[in-house]
Amino acid sequence: MTVCMARKRLELLFDSGAFSELFRDRPGGYLMGEGLVGGRRVFACATRTGPGGWTPLDTLKKELLLLEQLQDDPAPLVLVMDAQGFGSSAAGRSPVPPDADELQAGGQCVGRTYYLQARLRHTVPMVGVLCVYVAAALSFPLALCDALVMVEGTGMSIGRPDAVRLMTGEANTPEELGGARKHCTVAGQGHALAPTEEAAFAWARRYLDFFPCRAGGELPELPAAEPALPPVPLDRLVPADCLLPFRMQSLIEGFVDKGSLLELKEPYAHHAITALARVGGRVCGIVANAPARFGGILFPDGCRKMTEFITLCDSYGIPLLFLADTPGFMVGRHAEEEGSIRAGAELFTAIARCRTPRLCIVVRKAYTAGLYAMGGSGFGPSRLLALPTASISIYGRKALELLKADGGLAPEGAEALAEMLQGVESSKRLEEKGMIDRVIDWSEIRGEVARFLRGD
Repeated sequence: MTVCMARKRLELLFDSGAFSELFRDRPGGYLMGEGLVGGRRVFACATRTGPGGWTPLDTLKKELLLLEQLQDDPAPLVLVMDAQGFGSSAAGRSPVPPDADELQAGGQCVGRTYYLQARLRHTVPMVGVLCVYVAAALSFPLALCDALVMVEGTGMSIGRPDAVRLMTGEANTPEELGGARKHCTVAGQGHALAPTEEAAFAWARRYLDFFPCRAGGELPELPAAEPALPPVPLDRLVPADCLLPFRMQSLIEGFVDKGSLLELKEPYAHHAITALARVGGRVCGIVANAPARFGGILFPDGCRKMTEFITLCDSYGIPLLFLADTPGFMVGRHAEEEGSIRAGAELFTAIARCRTPRLCIVVRKAYTAGLYAMGGSGFGPSRLLALPTASISIYGRKALELLKADGGLAPEGAEALAEMLQGVESSKRLEEKGMIDRVIDWSEIRGEVARFLRGD
């Protein structure tokens, strides 16, 4: 790849003719600059190779110039990895760069770049775009970004395959070790998997459109658009039987502005949905269960995915909408080994500490601690609403019916069981008991969310 190629890639990111190079007179393997993305000021840093005559230390010092400038003048940053950097070696072997000691320690070392970038995290929107396979020092800056979009066929790892083989005896191809698809589906490092570079930069532009220029800034607002799906009866979208699956995205597309829905980490932990969207032109973060995937049950990886997204939205003041349809947390040996209790506790902590407004709508079921994991009762939502199909209970209908059939309950237990069955069978009864604010019709969701986003 040449310097020209790095510039060509940045042209996919910035508005036409809106890019201006920075630190042109400084040697180093980065092309840096600022320009406009959607009419707003954004910085970019792209790796490059070519006959430049620079050293890794030159590159490091140049990167520090930009990161130090952003400490004083915060603005969105897009980090483009389109070359392996630090002198990629022949035959895929791990290079030993010159000035290795200075890169490792001292006032202007690799650790300093990590430190400065980590200080920017959740202060300015940062997006990583990965166009090649990178390893070692270049992998952590991508993970420090708020979002990472990876082009199909790329990847990243802490150790290159040859280093891993020497140190552990494992023989892996780059794809097996840290391919983009594995990071987006198994490890959860990637927020989007793009088929082409053009699609990756288009995703980065869409992502930035949802965020302010810095934490505490105003959220960008666009003209309102009608939903993508025409109004249909609720029973055509959501089966009344809680055991039957349905596609939650279809319900969401029925009330958000057309073309605004952007899922983050879609192929990872897909029983949990985390997405950005607009309703009436205003930005909204959406956390939802996916009943089409394991009934919407909460697994540890889904909890971590939700926790990360809630923290992101809170950092930038994006209001959150929770759409609950979950029987609760997964139980069993495997779930415990994966840290289910800790993952749930961290999710509770993220919601409890969240300062941005939150609205919870129970679509069908919210059982046991699943209600709390979706920002419901006890966690201070602006409002707790429910569709006519909703039920909130310690146990689901089937479990309650089994308990009733089993018999042997004391009179007070039998009475409590009857009460729970009535609540499961009628969301209106939950409203009458003051457990929720209101039962709303499916056609009212868009209006309710729009009022919530306006702060009405």
